[in-house]
Amino acid sequence: MTLFWIGAVLISAIVALPFIFVASRRSAASGVSQLELNRHVFEQRQLEIKQQFERGEITEDEFQQLNLELQTNLLDDTEQMTSNANGNGAVWPMWGLFGLGVIAAVIMYVLMGNQNKVEQWQQSLEQMPALAERLMQPGDNPLSNEELELFALALRTNLNEKGDDAMGWLLFGRIQLSFGRLNEATEAFVNALHLQPDNKAANLSYAKALAMSGEPAKINYAKSIYQRLLATSPSDLDVLSEQAFTLFEAGERSAAFAAWQRMLEIIPADSPRHKQIAQTLTMLKSQQHGMNPHAQPAAEPVSEQAAVAAETTDEATDLVIDVTVSAEQGIDIPADSFLVVYARAVQGPPMPMAVKRMPMPSLPLTLQLTSADAMMENYALGAVEPFEVVARVVKGANVATADALFEAVGSQLHKQDLPTQVNLTLQGQ
Repeated sequence: MTLFWIGAVLISAIVALPFIFVASRRSAASGVSQLELNRHVFEQRQLEIKQQFERGEITEDEFQQLNLELQTNLLDDTEQMTSNANGNGAVWPMWGLFGLGVIAAVIMYVLMGNQNKVEQWQQSLEQMPALAERLMQPGDNPLSNEELELFALALRTNLNEKGDDAMGWLLFGRIQLSFGRLNEATEAFVNALHLQPDNKAANLSYAKALAMSGEPAKINYAKSIYQRLLATSPSDLDVLSEQAFTLFEAGERSAAFAAWQRMLEIIPADSPRHKQIAQTLTMLKSQQHGMNPHAQPAAEPVSEQAAVAAETTDEATDLVIDVTVSAEQGIDIPADSFLVVYARAVQGPPMPMAVKRMPMPSLPLTLQLTSADAMMENYALGAVEPFEVVARVVKGANVATADALFEAVGSQLHKQDLPTQVNLTLQGQ
């Protein structure tokens, strides 16, 4: 907006220069006007001629001739001044043209200045399905920052039209958070929580955004969010882990250490995750108290992701669904289609909690859905209950945007039902 006004002022100034130059040449009258002065001179000269005639210095014919010449001169001067006045009046149409020039300059600047943004917005809407597909399964071709910006722009447009998508707001907020835009991210998380106040992922993301601000009041509010979540689920490792890392990054080391210590009490001692957290906690405490001056500096704790990937705890083993997909007789499945198998909330966000997609295989097929197939952090298998398993045959690999050619939906499940077996038979739409 600032750039807009600077540009508008500069263009207006350039357009105004000729008119200012013309206007500056107009002489302002001061004291007695030129016409009044001419009339005064005429009357004075007429009196002198009359006195000369009365004294006999000039004849009557000379008197008449001089008087006629004097009147003629006055008339010529008056006509000349009227013509000049009309000429000066022509400046006003020029000022009208100047006004039109200013308006035209502003319109052109607005159109030209925003053309790139309009094209970018149109491009984002056109590419949104493809970008969403790559976002859900990046593989060897993850989104670049520019493409992520395009996707966020298109997503924001959809949210403006359909603002009741809590998971859409959550995803948009996380994208903004990844770019460090705390205000936009916080606003998005608030919108998500207005729609789903008990959404754990939205609460955790909101707390993270608040803590990242570095403001004491917001950090305290983030702590209250963690406390509220843990009051209902004291052993929730997702909440404890997020609390520990977020508060550590915010400088709240005591609270972070307490969260990690609580995790050690919950996680089995023979778990790789338990070992990773214990080592990180020991190192950080040593550095804090100066017990190990030769320790390598660590600005933040080592990520648990490597340990979680190798973890074989009961929880990780239990969150497994064996899915067998078959097709009823008589349906013709296109060879260029895709098979998408995913778990979704029965009543809640449409975004899958776990998903697998592949070019259409031979059926029947058995595969596994686990927490490792989650699309988003803190929204893994069983995050929302009850949930159901869906198998779809689609023309594109995007769960959210592709229309189903064939579909099968399983019965409702809860986390306590896992591990389990689900059999799905594809039927025509």
